[in-house]
Amino acid sequence: MAIPLFNVYRERKNTAQASSRLTRVAASGLFFLLSAMPIFLYRVFNWDKNLEEISIFGIMTGRQLHSFSNILFVAMILAYFVTNILDARKAK
Repeated sequence: MAIPLFNVYRERKNTAQASSRLTRVAASGLFFLLSAMPIFLYRVFNWDKNLEEISIFGIMTGRQLHSFSNILFVAMILAYFVTNILDARKAK
């Protein structure tokens, strides 16, 4: 849960192009708001239940939310990877 918050904080001091910074902040923010925070809150409020027993708004189970979280995490890492490569090419 700390990784996306640290990334957003770190981007404040980054001197990269604004579009790259915005992409990285958006990717970190989406990961934090759509997966890290909901999983954390549901685990805190349902501490005694197994992850598969938790239903989130009747839409998905805790296990499905965790799988979705993995996809968002990979997307966040890819956003950082691609924007760093693009920034390095523009700096040359």
